[in-house]
Amino acid sequence: MYTLAILVTGMLIGAVASIWAIKLALRQVPEWLVLSLLGMQHDNSLDQRDHIKLELEMSGKTFLCYDMNTKEFVCQGSSAAEVQHNFVTRFPNKTAAIVGGDASAVDCFKQQIKES
Repeated sequence: MYTLAILVTGMLIGAVASIWAIKLALRQVPEWLVLSLLGMQHDNSLDQRDHIKLELEMSGKTFLCYDMNTKEFVCQGSSAAEVQHNFVTRFPNKTAAIVGGDASAVDCFKQQIKES
């Protein structure tokens, strides 16, 4: 009887620890899990001058994108589609990827990309 109780308790503790670890890992936006604004896969061989890594912030209902390296403003938009349009308009020969920023803004942006 005690063996069964110990086994069940151990399984519950393992399940809770696993869920907690997965939730913690998903909070981060790792660089290799790139959200491409142009719908393209991340390519590590891209020349740095042709690829801009962005940090995403939100001010009210407006997405604000900044260059991750220089912290310079890149583009903005009230939706993911508008951000993409404004980026391509400003930098027609470049690609971009969101690799960091405010987690809630990134989640909202991802949701809009999935819905489009």
